[in-house]
Amino acid sequence: MSKHHDDPEVAAVIRLFTDGDTAARVAFVERCPDTPLKETVLTAVKTGFPETMYMALCMLADPYCRGLDPSLGIAIVQAVYAMSQRAFAETKASDYLDTAAQAAVTCLLGYNSRGRYDDATRFGETVADWLDAEGHTVQKASLLMSRIDAHLGLAQFNEAGALLDAAEAIEIPPSRLADRTRLQSLRLRFDSIARQRATELPQVPQSDAGVFAADRRELADELQQLQSLLNGQEDPGIQNFASALAAQLEKSASASRPPAAYQSHPTRRNHRRAASP
Repeated sequence: MSKHHDDPEVAAVIRLFTDGDTAARVAFVERCPDTPLKETVLTAVKTGFPETMYMALCMLADPYCRGLDPSLGIAIVQAVYAMSQRAFAETKASDYLDTAAQAAVTCLLGYNSRGRYDDATRFGETVADWLDAEGHTVQKASLLMSRIDAHLGLAQFNEAGALLDAAEAIEIPPSRLADRTRLQSLRLRFDSIARQRATELPQVPQSDAGVFAADRRELADELQQLQSLLNGQEDPGIQNFASALAAQLEKSASASRPPAAYQSHPTRRNHRRAASP
């Protein structure tokens, strides 16, 4: 992987987290828009461990890709995806497949939130082919669902239906509640569109609270995945990061109201509403 990515913003992130020092990386995160996980991400960045930093960067980019700052979020996870691909090619460590897959899932959220459905379908297919070839299936359902979102956004119903059938054939573990709920919502959405095309009845929009609840479930699942990746690590910095994640999980479980970003960033909210049955 070259550090000279076609997108200069992506290339800058790659250089920073490949050649930059800890102080520069911390300064970058501190300049990013505030999110509830920012302090946790800073803890991860200070460890200096690539796989830990990459997964934490995905957590940082998640709310940006959901509407807070999609351009920045997409640049961060595109960089993580490229760095993870290179690291996997060099080490064959499965942790880098995990970080690449999470970066891709988050990137697709960003593409879809911006209405960049063509980019989402192309990138999603490329990622899926590579991960399938490497035998990595952890994020397969999530990737399929984001690709379904994109095809529905392009009114490509045959393609969306085929991917939906494939997603429903995957056994999603009970621990991934957000994926299970999202898949059910996609089935309802697909069937609702089919009925609407037949009868031209309008779809019912989803409330801000409903959008927030769905996003919170997805983020909680991602946090649990990152925490499981860190379990068993002996380094004190990583142990502190895992403890911080556990605290964030408990805090996120108690949240009940959508933050101001859900009212002040209509792009994400309208995308979710369009996705609702």
